[in-house]
Amino acid sequence: MPRFLSDGPLQAIAADIEAGRYKAKPSRVFHFEDILEAHRVMQSNEVRCIHCPHLKENPMAKPCEHLQGVTAADFPPPRTPDACEECLKEGTRWVELRECQTCGHVGCCDSSGGKHATKHFHETGHPVMRSVMPGATWSWCYVHEAEGRLA
Repeated sequence: MPRFLSDGPLQAIAADIEAGRYKAKPSRVFHFEDILEAHRVMQSNEVRCIHCPHLKENPMAKPCEHLQGVTAADFPPPRTPDACEECLKEGTRWVELRECQTCGHVGCCDSSGGKHATKHFHETGHPVMRSVMPGATWSWCYVHEAEGRLA
């Protein structure tokens, strides 16, 4: 029976191979072909479906077109620069803040109780947001679940 990257033991061996820490005598018996296949898949832009033996394209292997070339200047002024709009209305607290590239909506992160930035994406379909925390230079595409860096 073939093993897939979702299998815990094989995933651990694949991680050891990638990090150069592969042990010559693993505690479990694996077919050498399975280990080679795991290594090959890790080096390609493919991922194996955990529900069937089919390969599919790894969406994280290609850059997201929504994030390419995005700069801080591509974002409108935040509507509420230092607060989550919904948390202010609800009287709740937030952990960190995210700003929508399309409309300037400021929502709280997924570590916050309200998760208002993600809810904003689901309500509007606006794909890109950025962190508005001091010193942060990253952005996120909800459509492709990809992280980017502001240029």
